[in-house]
Amino acid sequence: MEKGGSQLLAHGGWLDQGGLVEVRRLTSSAAVRGTLSDDEDERSRRCVPFASCTNFFSSCFRVRRYAVLEHGVLSVFVDEKDGSRLKERVKLLGMQIEADLTQGVLAILPPEREGRSTGHTHRDAFRRGLALYFDSKMTCQEWYEALLVGTEYVFEKHYEIGAVLGSGAYAQVRLCKDRLSKQRFAVKTVKFSRGSASIPRELQNELAISLSVHHENIVELKDLFIDLENGQVHMVFEHARGGALKDYVSCDLPESAVKEVVRQILRGVQYLHRMKVCHRDLKLTNVLLDLDAPSADSDGKGHCELKLPSDLVKLIDFGLSKHSDMDALMMSCVGSPRFIAPEVIAGKPYTHSADLWSVGVITYTLLSGGLYPVTGESKEELFARLESRTIEPMEGDEWLLVSDAAKQFVGELLNFDPKERLSAEEALEHEWLASAPVAAEKPATDL
Repeated sequence: MEKGGSQLLAHGGWLDQGGLVEVRRLTSSAAVRGTLSDDEDERSRRCVPFASCTNFFSSCFRVRRYAVLEHGVLSVFVDEKDGSRLKERVKLLGMQIEADLTQGVLAILPPEREGRSTGHTHRDAFRRGLALYFDSKMTCQEWYEALLVGTEYVFEKHYEIGAVLGSGAYAQVRLCKDRLSKQRFAVKTVKFSRGSASIPRELQNELAISLSVHHENIVELKDLFIDLENGQVHMVFEHARGGALKDYVSCDLPESAVKEVVRQILRGVQYLHRMKVCHRDLKLTNVLLDLDAPSADSDGKGHCELKLPSDLVKLIDFGLSKHSDMDALMMSCVGSPRFIAPEVIAGKPYTHSADLWSVGVITYTLLSGGLYPVTGESKEELFARLESRTIEPMEGDEWLLVSDAAKQFVGELLNFDPKERLSAEEALEHEWLASAPVAAEKPATDL
C-alpha cells in the first residue's frame, strides 16, 4: 500500500500515512470493527466496536491484525512497524456465515455447492474461508448480525427507487425509500467503468469529503453502496424536502428571508473551511432547503413559503471540492461560470476565499430577484467581463427596497482582491447579518 496519501477502501474506510484513521458507521450498514486472529489462543486480544474509538492505533496499538467491515466488504489489515498493510478483502455478497456464539467464533465461508454439507470445524473454516475470534459474546453477536447484513448488501434490497430529482453525464439523483423504516432519502448514483479495480480518483475525493463532514447546514451522507463489478456507487443522502434554492429566486423573497438563507449558507461554508475543505462549486442549484413542515405529497420542488430559521439550508455536491489548508494555494480552474471567482478564471493561484465570491453572487441574485452581478450571453463573454472587473451596479427598480447594509455586504464579498474579500467568519459578523434572525411564523428554534 502506498504511503503518504489517503486511499479510499472499497468499504468506505480511509488509510492515511499507512494507518487506519477513521471509519464512519452508516445507518443501515451496521458496520463494526475489532481484532482478527488466526490463532485461537490469541482471543484475549482487544476487540471493540469501531465506533468507540476514532484512532484505532492510539487505543489498540497492541493488535497484530484487525478487520474492518462496512458496506458488505470485510477488509483485513496487518499492523506492522511501518504502518498498516491490507492483507485481504472479502466481498460478503452470497457468502455463508457460521457462528459459535458460546465460543465467540465466526466463520466466513464461500457459497456451498449443491449437495455439500455445511458443517465444518473452526480450523476447517479458517482453511476454507476466514475465521474471527472474539473475547466477548456480545461483540461476537454484533459482528454476526453485521456480517449477515453484508451477505445481501445490495442497494435494491434495502431501498425502493422513486422519481428522478436531477441527472448529469455520469450521475443521477433520485428519490428512494428505506424498505424497513419507509423514510425517504435522495440517492446519487455515479457510474464509471465496469469491473474497475478501484473507484475513480475524483469520486474517491467526493466520498472522502462527504464521509467526513457533519453539520446541520450540509446534507448528510446516510448510506453508501459500492459496486465495482457493475461500475457504480450509490450515495444515499438525507432528502432536503424543499428543493434547490434556484427554485426560490423568482419568489420575490423579502430581504429578511434572504438574510437568513445567506446566514445559514455561511455557517456551512465556515464549517467546511474549518475542516480544510474548499467547496469550489457553490451555486443556487447546490444549495437545498429542508422544509420544516412539507406537504404530505411534497415532490421536492420549491415553493415560496419559507419558515425561517426553522427551515434549514443544506449545501450539497462535493464533486469539485478539495481538502486544502486555508492559506494553501489551488490552481485548478473549476466551478460554474456565473459563480466562479475572478482569480480562478484568470488562472491565478487561489484560496478558500473563492468560495466567498460565490456566496456574494448567490446573495446578489436573491436580493435582486434573479439578476447576476456579471452578465454575458456566453461563457467567454462572462469570463471577459470578469477579467475586466465589470460588475452590474446595484441600481434600478430591483434594488429600491434593498438596504444599504445588504448592498455593502454584497460589495465586500464581490471584491476582486481575494485578500480584501470577507472571510466566512467576517461575513457572519457583518452588520447586515449581525441582527437577530428573521421572525418565523412559529417560535424560532436554535439551529
